Amino acid sequence: MNNNKILYLACLMVITYLFANSVCITMLYTLSVEWSLSSSIVHKIIIFYTCGLGISQLIYGPLSDIYGRKLILLISSSIFLMASICTLFIQSIDLMLMARFLQGIGAGSYSVISKAILCDTRDKDDYIKANSIIMICAVLIEIFAPIIGGVILTYFSWRMNFIVICAVVVITSCCIIFLLPETNINRVAHDNKNILSTICYNYMVILKNHRFCCYVLLSSGTLSCITIYAISSSFILQEQMDLNEFECGISFFFTNITFLLGCVFINKFNKKWGSYLNIAFGLFFMVIGAFSMYFYSTMPDAINLIISMAIFNLGTGLVFPLTTSLAVLECSRLSGAGSAMIGSLQMFIVAIVCSLLSQLNINTQLNLSLIIFQITFILLILFSLNVFISKQFRK
Repeated sequence: MNNNKILYLACLMVITYLFANSVCITMLYTLSVEWSLSSSIVHKIIIFYTCGLGISQLIYGPLSDIYGRKLILLISSSIFLMASICTLFIQSIDLMLMARFLQGIGAGSYSVISKAILCDTRDKDDYIKANSIIMICAVLIEIFAPIIGGVILTYFSWRMNFIVICAVVVITSCCIIFLLPETNINRVAHDNKNILSTICYNYMVILKNHRFCCYVLLSSGTLSCITIYAISSSFILQEQMDLNEFECGISFFFTNITFLLGCVFINKFNKKWGSYLNIAFGLFFMVIGAFSMYFYSTMPDAINLIISMAIFNLGTGLVFPLTTSLAVLECSRLSGAGSAMIGSLQMFIVAIVCSLLSQLNINTQLNLSLIIFQITFILLILFSLNVFISKQFRK
């Protein structure tokens, strides 16, 4: 089995499901004008896709453990493609939101099975290295997909975005059909009459693993910090520090590039340094970045805020890929269900944290730095407890 080919296909799947959402960001304002909609309504075009993505992972993951990765991918690709084609002919927001939800339902398998096929075919060190490459692809597509969407809107209608999505899904589906072998050679035993009970039992087995839960909390807390900054910083940078939209967009490039550096470091040196030590280094950089943001909050400046977050994201580039990879490896026998649980819990926890914090006033650098610092401190304690408990069990 060609592991490099499987890695390329996993990267393609991740690029496809992220592209289908990020490329739509730039068309929201255009659609709101054309259909006379408020911004809160058109934002649901992104939210409904994300909801479908999160819910469907819980279904696809365990089913791929039972019936195989390729079959589930082909079924979900069909849903993804049909929903994408429907968006080309829709004339109302209600039908658009339904189609976007179905797109997310179809795309969910790409998110979860891209992790599972790597876990099926690689040992621990190789899996972590491969997952760091996937993270690099994910960050790059999040940076460039909105730019691609903007270029499309410059020359064509917003519907061209969905034509491009259809084309990408067709290419990915063909690659799955002709290039992807079945990687799940040890399928989970089941009774067709009690499929639901088998799925629930597998999830309970996974959730009883304390290390799995710890890694999910660490990755979710890290992702929450990144999301909180993304939500709050645009207001702080534009309203308080007088950056325009273009300058604000460029600032995200500089803060995200350090995340990529962290992923590259894992790819090159994780086997030499070890996962625990790299996570500790990552948390150290996160603490330094959060403290720097707090230190400069008395004299707020765009450059200081961007540099502080760049330092912070150097740490997240170490912590997030490693903790996500280690969580999958904790349930390698049930990698489909495990990957599904990880993706859904990450989205669920981030949504709860951001919803709770949205009630607070996070529109100053001081408040933003305090929240990020507190979350990072909690993650540091959680990681220390995990190391201590793991050593106790080994004894």
